Amino acid sequence: MGARTLHDIAAIPDPLDRARAASAAMTSLQGQGVELSRIRRGAITEAQQGGMRQEDIARHLGVSPGRVSQMKKAGGEEPVHKAPSGYRGRFLS
Repeated sequence: MGARTLHDIAAIPDPLDRARAASAAMTSLQGQGVELSRIRRGAITEAQQGGMRQEDIARHLGVSPGRVSQMKKAGGEEPVHKAPSGYRGRFLS
């Protein structure tokens, strides 16, 4: 969430300043959620392109294969953050 925690925001004495801080934190978190969805979608796609089956990905993530399919559809455009080319680490471990 950044420098301000929920506790810090709740402790702001002025109600309008507290509301403004809460709104700013919510906007930041929403943007991060969208970007994380893109990153996750890209990682799932990369794992599949590397030969992993949807069932295997689901097992690694602790979700159903249907949920993996839903995750692949979420996130909009291509992820901004990708593993460097030539990356040989484990996928979705």
